[in-house]
Amino acid sequence: MLADSSPWNNKRFSKKTVSHAKSKVIDTLLNVYSFYSMYAEIDQFNPESDVGGVQTTLDKWIISRLNTVIKEVTQSIDDYDITKGARSISTFIDELSNWYVRRSRQRFWSNGMTDDKRSGFSTLYEVLKKLSQLMAPYTPFVTEDIYSNLVKDSVHLSDYPILDETLIDKQLEQDMNAVLEIIELTRSVRNTVGIKTKQPLAQLVVIPSEKVTLSQLQKYSSIIKEEMNIKEVEFRKDSQDLLQLDLKLNFSKVGPRLGKPVGEVKNIVDKLDEENKKKFIGDKEIQLSLNSGETVTLTTEDVLVEKKGRTGYELSEGSNFIVLLETTLTQELKEEGLVREFVRAVQSYRKELNLPVDLRVDLFVQTDSWLQKVLIKFDELVQRNLIINSVHFESKPDMKSFTLFPFFTFF
Repeated sequence: MLADSSPWNNKRFSKKTVSHAKSKVIDTLLNVYSFYSMYAEIDQFNPESDVGGVQTTLDKWIISRLNTVIKEVTQSIDDYDITKGARSISTFIDELSNWYVRRSRQRFWSNGMTDDKRSGFSTLYEVLKKLSQLMAPYTPFVTEDIYSNLVKDSVHLSDYPILDETLIDKQLEQDMNAVLEIIELTRSVRNTVGIKTKQPLAQLVVIPSEKVTLSQLQKYSSIIKEEMNIKEVEFRKDSQDLLQLDLKLNFSKVGPRLGKPVGEVKNIVDKLDEENKKKFIGDKEIQLSLNSGETVTLTTEDVLVEKKGRTGYELSEGSNFIVLLETTLTQELKEEGLVREFVRAVQSYRKELNLPVDLRVDLFVQTDSWLQKVLIKFDELVQRNLIINSVHFESKPDMKSFTLFPFFTFF
């Protein structure tokens, strides 16, 4: 609740308010800890002996963010600004859960203690330990429970975490913020057109603003592909061939200045061809000749510019990027989307049966021949996303029936 507003501000207090604050921060932190403890127990991870491994980009990023947050919170507490510190912690917990842990899940599903898994466990252990120490003045009981389970000692008898400047990578943090912005813009497009993330799409075109360096972002294209289920991510400096520009005169701005000729200027602007529209965007101004022989100069402040994607592409624009998502669905993409829905249904059924997360099972499927061929075609995708031994296309007693939109039923 401190993250929402300063303690001296008036605030309506209710069970719902407390529940919302608890769900947003405390429950999220506990879910991250539960994830760590569950898989650490399965793999018998020991933070003292199972050290090392090769850190991934995500590992380096979350450690960098941890130290940045330690710096922010320590400064906030020193300045007696506890609300600012609470907000930094709240943001970090959201990043830890909804980005780092979610993007790292498959690392913990692999068999045996690989170097990659060891690095993941070590990173998550370090983050949870120092985050508990950092939050201890704010949430003394929850952090005591987490820290004592991790370290077998009291968090309130430990030293407050100390910033390690050498572990802060500002460029990496900026890059990941850019990746997150691209993903949010892409997710917004999917929501607008009603295409779920489980449905793969062919291409995403990203156009950065002038202040963003293309070379810095291209190495993160694989993350964007996986997160947004896109086959190809293309970064371009210019993508006018995919853009449709609609220009409209800003009457509130130019009306008082132009007076009577404003109607004629509007007609000229409405009839501009694509070449002149692009020239206007590039030059940031345009000169128009009126019937009276007078010349009027319009700038970008005088004209409202609406950008749309050309046929087959949908557009979303943020402060640093324009994204264009190809929304045309081929038969191949539709089939893969169907298989991903199949995977989701099986995962839901596993939860319903309360199966151990590490238990490999045999999957029996009864469906028609066409859908069977599709599942065989995408067997590698099924095996990668489900913890199973194999898929058998045969009937069994007491099978569960599923209907997957738009036409897929299996038992």
